[in-house]
Amino acid sequence: APAPYDTAVILPLRDTAAADLAERLLHAVDDALLLALPGLEEIVVEAGDAPSRTLRRRTEGALTVVEDSREGTTRWRTVAAHGPLTPDLLADRPIEERLRPHWSVTWAVPVDADGSPARPRTSPVVHAPTPSEEPLGVPALLIASFPLDSTRRHAAPGPLTDFLVERAADAYAELLAGWRPVTAGILDLVPGPLGKGELDGALRRAVLERLPRTSFLPPA
Repeated sequence: APAPYDTAVILPLRDTAAADLAERLLHAVDDALLLALPGLEEIVVEAGDAPSRTLRRRTEGALTVVEDSREGTTRWRTVAAHGPLTPDLLADRPIEERLRPHWSVTWAVPVDADGSPARPRTSPVVHAPTPSEEPLGVPALLIASFPLDSTRRHAAPGPLTDFLVERAADAYAELLAGWRPVTAGILDLVPGPLGKGELDGALRRAVLERLPRTSFLPPA
């Protein structure tokens, strides 16, 4: 393995098309990978003739900071939830998923200089935990253990997805309730009623159902 590492994983690419795809995916790496894998602190991307790129993750009080040598530094406010799954939620899932009866949800929102929420620069899709093709119009990064269909591109409909929509909405309401400082900028996190897809629409409806019972608005 190259110094200073103990282990190297080498993945031979079968042809030029595979090499081109791998290079595109490497160029697309963003903060979401470090936020999805909290045990990972650093990523170094070396692809083609492009300059080497390093992304590092650290904690700064209640915030998670990602330093990207190409894109700059982003401070993220996050909220996470997890727990066990009951057998009925996994009844229609493959055996390998039934052997891992746990769920997890993480929301992350960039924080600007004055503490207000900012738009994520990550891909605006649901991450499960890698990017899917489920569009996400809610102005935050969502990383959740949604079950995927056979194409690995979309959330599989069923009781597990419905359950995770509810848990994601609970966590989003918690994120808004705990946001500090409380400014008018927090209104930017309130999703509109029209979803960009079936899953996005379900998430929006579930979030909007909870917000009337959530104390997050600045004082009048």
